[in-house]
Amino acid sequence: MYEEFYGFSGRPFDVTPDLDFLFLTAYHRQILEALLEAVRERREAISITGDVGLGKTTLVHSLISRLEGKRRTVWIFRAPATFEELLLTIVLDLNLALPGKEGKGLLDLLDGYLTRAGDDGVTLVIEEAQDLPEEVLAELGGLYHGDPGKLTRFQIIFVGQPDFENRLLSPRLRHLNEKVRVRRRIPALSEKDAAAYLEHRLKAVGGDSSSVFTPDALSMVIDHAGGVPRTLNILCDNALLIGYRRSRKPINPLIVREAIRRLEGPAERRGVHVRVYAAIQRLRLGLLHGIPLNQKMAILTLAVIVVGGFALIVHGSLGCRDAGRSSTEEGRAPKGADQIGTALQQPVGSGLPPSTLLARRNGTNLVERVVVVEKGETLSSIAQRCFGIMNLTLVDLILDLNPEISNANLIHVNQNIRIPRIREEILILSSANGTYKVHLGTFRTANAVTFFREEPRLRGKKIGTVVRKVSPYDAWVRVLVGDFESEAQALEMMKALKNENLLQIFGGLPKFD
Repeated sequence: MYEEFYGFSGRPFDVTPDLDFLFLTAYHRQILEALLEAVRERREAISITGDVGLGKTTLVHSLISRLEGKRRTVWIFRAPATFEELLLTIVLDLNLALPGKEGKGLLDLLDGYLTRAGDDGVTLVIEEAQDLPEEVLAELGGLYHGDPGKLTRFQIIFVGQPDFENRLLSPRLRHLNEKVRVRRRIPALSEKDAAAYLEHRLKAVGGDSSSVFTPDALSMVIDHAGGVPRTLNILCDNALLIGYRRSRKPINPLIVREAIRRLEGPAERRGVHVRVYAAIQRLRLGLLHGIPLNQKMAILTLAVIVVGGFALIVHGSLGCRDAGRSSTEEGRAPKGADQIGTALQQPVGSGLPPSTLLARRNGTNLVERVVVVEKGETLSSIAQRCFGIMNLTLVDLILDLNPEISNANLIHVNQNIRIPRIREEILILSSANGTYKVHLGTFRTANAVTFFREEPRLRGKKIGTVVRKVSPYDAWVRVLVGDFESEAQALEMMKALKNENLLQIFGGLPKFD
């Protein structure tokens, strides 16, 4: 959408892995060389770990592209539930005729293929390895039992988050852990490398950072992303989209700040407590330098009482204001909202059972994994941790899968949170009358409706809202478009909107206040 405006030959910040944009720091080159040597010398299993969004998949794509010979590569993108499911995926990918039975038959079929392949063999790449069931990992550890030569014909590259390495320490996985002799962890980019990364991607499409971003805007992007390439891509892509819609270049700090705000949403009331903590930290690190310990303790105690008391007053006034408002506005649609039904006008804990007017498609297969709440986390930070971005649509989907959460602002340490599998079909809702709607996004106000109605592709379509109550005092607005006669029609519309970068869940940025 913005490529022509900024003089680009393509989109520089697409999150899809693309070797044309491959950027390697000196440390990444060392990792890649070590992995290449390990694969070429058939060094058993390999583990590549790193936090979400650091470019593990891109690095593996680069690794595979540099391999020589006829070695076949099989990719597993989603963790299989059983070992039989894993074997079936491998056999189908190798285009082998099914033996008509499972388990041992599939394993015999794979063994026969490896024997015929000789030194060419197979490289198996398993992504999201941290989600593999322990039973599957244990079976993988036993694959080489009784046939050491199979190591030269069948290699496994595990690609996952750091938790994967911790899982290998289980006594049951001792054999597999022994076979993973090459381990590399992908780090976040330094500020210097992050700047070079942005420059590299912009030059690949005929641009450069100095003409696209002001120095302050570039610093703000790098600081916010924290060295995560995916976050750099998403933030820059959305900043460029805002700049394009406002006919602004270069991108300035105001545009970057707006992109951050729209991606993360306005600060919650919990921000008061965060700011209190930050203020105390600044006091501790700055003003108290050189003061004797007993005097420091006295000053800090007084500071906590004063600042904390002020925070309670502010928080209390906000709470009273919301409480007073809730008696008259609870469950009411925001001004300007057009209702498409009342099925979703219910407390957050009720979810979307099939008996309601609208229900998510493939509702029995929406869970991607389960995470445990850590100290200080919120649903927003969990979305950021799991997806690399945060917006209300993602949090709304998390709430759908966790009906026990009655207040979106209140979760507990060590609580299990089900994380949705983000795919296109998740945005399709089925109605009781047999029609379908597309969930365009979830927002704090109904202002998004105006934006979507002005989109050429959606003109003439029935666009409306449904209120989603997420706490005793707060309600969000789901924007829906419909009705579509078939799921295929709804999916076609959803894909078109995704391609035009208009869906929050995929990192799109609708422009509205």
